[in-house]
Formats: sequence, C-alpha cells, structure tokens
Amino acid sequence: MRVLKTLLLIARVKADKHFSFECGFDADLASGRVALTQLAADVVGLTLRGALHGEGVDLSKREGQVDGKLTIESAGPGPLLRAVGHGEMARAVQSIKLDTGVQGSLDDLRLSPLSLIARVTSPDLAQPVDVEIMAESAHANLKAETASIKHLTVTGLGLNAHADIEAEKVVSKPVYAGSLTIPSFNPRHLLKTLNKPMPTTADVQALSALAVSTRFAGSTSGIKLGALQATLDDTHLQGDIDVAAFTGPPLSFTLTVDAIDADRYLAAPAKAGSKTIVTPDAAVAGAANALPVEQLRTLKIKGALTLAALTMSGAKMKNVKFALDAAQGLVKLEPLAAQLYQGSYGGGVVLDARGEQARLALKTQLDTVQIEALLKDTTDNDSLSDAVSFDAAFEASGGDAAQVKQSLDGAGRFGIDAGVFRGVDAVAILRAVEQIIECRCVVPVPQGGQTQFKSLAGTLMVKNGVVRNEDLRLNGEGFTIRGRGMLVNRNDKTIKYDLQRAVAAQRSNSAGKVYKLGGYDVAIACRGRVDSPSCLPDFGHILGAVAKDAAKKKIEKALGKQLKGVLDGKHGDALKNLLKF
Repeated sequence: MRVLKTLLLIARVKADKHFSFECGFDADLASGRVALTQLAADVVGLTLRGALHGEGVDLSKREGQVDGKLTIESAGPGPLLRAVGHGEMARAVQSIKLDTGVQGSLDDLRLSPLSLIARVTSPDLAQPVDVEIMAESAHANLKAETASIKHLTVTGLGLNAHADIEAEKVVSKPVYAGSLTIPSFNPRHLLKTLNKPMPTTADVQALSALAVSTRFAGSTSGIKLGALQATLDDTHLQGDIDVAAFTGPPLSFTLTVDAIDADRYLAAPAKAGSKTIVTPDAAVAGAANALPVEQLRTLKIKGALTLAALTMSGAKMKNVKFALDAAQGLVKLEPLAAQLYQGSYGGGVVLDARGEQARLALKTQLDTVQIEALLKDTTDNDSLSDAVSFDAAFEASGGDAAQVKQSLDGAGRFGIDAGVFRGVDAVAILRAVEQIIECRCVVPVPQGGQTQFKSLAGTLMVKNGVVRNEDLRLNGEGFTIRGRGMLVNRNDKTIKYDLQRAVAAQRSNSAGKVYKLGGYDVAIACRGRVDSPSCLPDFGHILGAVAKDAAKKKIEKALGKQLKGVLDGKHGDALKNLLKF
C-alpha cells in the first residue's frame, strides 16, 4: 500500500506544468532496500536524471549505503548558486551540468567521478565561456567532519588548474590543506577574453607566460602558501606567503627571484634616451607613496625579497635585497642593498602615514660604482667615467607624487677619482679663443671632446624638489673647474648650471705661431633639460677675461681711450666689435 500511495502522489505532482517528478520506485522497508530507477525530475528550472540504489537505509538514523548516478542540469542562472548566496555568480551562469556517481551513506558520501560544466557570460566577456570542473572523487564524512577532493581540475578562460584538497572540522571550524598547480598560460590572452585593457609595456612580448604551483593550508579566515613557485616569462620566483586574515593583513612573505628586467613591464620612455636613473629605494618609495594614506595605515606586512639579478631604468644590479616591515601606518623598507657596476648600493625608505599627511624619508648610498657603464645603460650617455661614491638623505611629504617632488628636501655628497668628463674639451676651447685674440682672425671653436681630471667632488642640496650644487671642484692637469648652480629642477626637469675653469699659464705653438694660454678663468654655462643639456662656453666672459690678462696691454696701446669702459659690463660683445671679429 505504501508503494501505491507514493505512485499516486507522483502522478499529482506531474500534472503541474512547473514541477514534474517521475521515477520507478521499489522498496523493502523491512530490510531497508530502496531503488529509485528511471529518475526524472524538473524542479524550478533544474532537471534531474539518474538512478539510485540503497541497502540498509534508515532515514531516521541516517544509516544505509547508497550508490548510483545523477545528472543535474540548469538552463538558466542556477537556483543552486542563488540558494548558497552567490547571486552575482548565479547571474553570470547561463547553464550548468553536473554528472557524478554516488556511493556511501548520508554521513559518509563520495561523489566519483565528478564533472561540472558551467557556461558563464558577463559584460566583461566577449562571448560565453565554458568552465569545466572535474574530480576523480569528492568525499565528505560528516561524523568525522572530514572532506577531500582528489585530482581536481578546473579548465576555462585559457586556464587549466589542478588541485588536491583535504579538509577537517568541516562543520565546527573548517581547516584545509592541499596543493595547486596552474600550468603556463598567457595573461594577455586572458585579459583579452575578459575584455580588459592590455597593460602598456615597453616589451610587447612581456606578460605572455605565467605558471604557478604551491602547497597551501588555511581556514575560513586566512591561508598560507608554501613551496610557492611561479614563472613569469623568463623570471622564476619561489618562497612562502602567509595571509593571516582575509579581511586584511597581517601578511608575511619570504620570496626569491632569479632575474627580472623590470623595464620590460613598464611603459617605454616618451623618447629615446629620456630614462632617468631610479634606485630601488626611489622605486619602492614611489610605489608606496602611490597608496592612499588610509590604506597605508591598515597595512601590516613583514617580509623579505631577494633578487639575484634586477634591471631597472637600464641599470643592472645583482644580489638585490628588500626588507619590508609595515604596521600601524609606519612603513619601513630597510635595509635595501645591491651590487652594481663593480660597486655597491645601499639604501632605505621610511614612510610615516600616522599623521594627517604622509612623510617620506629616503637614504641612498653608492660606493665606488663605475659611473660610465651605469650612465651608458641608464641614459645612453657616457659623459663621465671612473668610480663614483655618493650618499644622500632626503625627506618629503604629500599625498601624491607631484607633492612629494615639490617638497623634497635633503643633502648629499659625491666624489670621483681620476676620470674623464666628455662633452667639453676646455683646453681646446681656450686654445681657440686665445688664437682668435692673438691673430684677430676667425678660428673655429671646437665642440665636444673630453676633459680628463684627477678628482671630482661636491655636495648636493635639495629644497622643494630643486637640486643645487655650490661647491663642485674638478682638478685636472694644470687646471681646476669649479661649478655652482641648479643641477636639476625635478618639477620641470630643467638645468641651469655654471662651470668656471681656472687655467694655469702656458704657451702653445700653432701654425708656426706661439700663443700664451691660460692664467685666467673661463666660464661654461649648462642650460636646457636635464636629459639633454647644452654646455657651451660663455664667450663674452672668456673674451673679457683674456683681454684683461693676456691681450690687455696690446689692445690699450692700439686703441687707447677707446677701451675705456669696454672691459666692464657687456665687454664681450663690445670687444668683438672693436677687434673686428
């Protein structure tokens, strides 16, 4: 009678257009044997097909063993997803199909094998995408509070992820562990599939291959990634990451990288040769300062990053080390260290966001770095050679990069022993100028060339983003060059710097004539943009100085009172007019 009553109930439900249920039903309640054959149901957009067989089934005690096969399909946004609270995800799912074998009991259930295919659509997708999830088995034991998924694969959007997951205390306080592998995929293709803008990179082949593998362990509140290995293009990373809380750091990490060319992933310079040297501390400070003050205050991160080789702004560095400690708005990146161009770099950054406005302190030190190779790689300019030592400390405040530039204050010092300054041959310029004076004829003034020196040293002063030097001293064979002025205005990247060359008296034989050289100062003015300055002699000053010293008596005798007042003020232009050249 119980079987017949059930069949009548099925017939009444089937008559409803929106809710139908059909199956063959065979049960022996005394022995607990139950068989649902030819199972077919359509319930609020879901279609259920399959067959189940049970032995020793007692629903009141949740006992008995079941095995069979089920197929569940949905032609629209799945009610199953909405039922578990994922409304946004449900709206993105156009259709879903689940195929699985069922074995076990209500307390100890195994789904094997498991296959789920979901067709996903979104305004971000150019066309619908099928995401396929497959597993060798999914097992849950409610009495033991354990669960596992073996040989899980997720395929779609150009990805093919593999994972194994074990979980405990799944009812009371879930914890889990497992492994994840994502074989190499093309991030550019993924962004294109998601209809996202492509990043602008100097190398159009950058971001074309990414692979990840790791072991993980966590809970509903945080996760640890151990034995992490990632490959981005030609760069390999390994290490550990600990996310203590999904709701926000604390976060800790220890990572190592074999080699990376950071310039590949940044936008190319606006024009060739317009790169500026960026030390690791400056790069990190710039990145940190881009974050809002409120976000900086929430950071709680501690970690270390080591790079065997790093290229940044063209500069090639080795054994680069970063240490990060951020808590309660105080961000410390120190020590920072690297080896480069037969020398060493050291630095540090402290970003204090505990007040209304973030304050930045930055230290940089270069020790005996071969400046010629560094300049050649970073600016395609070899104007200076030999080993340079440099140290500086700067402070700034502000909420964005522009404010930091404008408020940058600090000081530094530099020194070079026995080098070459290319772009100006001061001796050749003097020789040409004096020949002009002596012979009153046109002699070409050379441009370019180089000036050798024994030592170069000076200090830097930075105020409101303007870098000045007032005490440069360059010592050469028989001459000294002093410099003062604005080395760079970081707000508009201009230069306004003056060099003064003091020359010892000497004689020169040219075309059979002897000329007296030196014994006076020569001015050279550097103007323009810092990435392409023009350094030319101040001819008015040179001619006036030469006239006052070497040629003054000859000119006074020849011109008498006409010289009165000429050697003062704009003496250069007046002197050229008087001497007819």
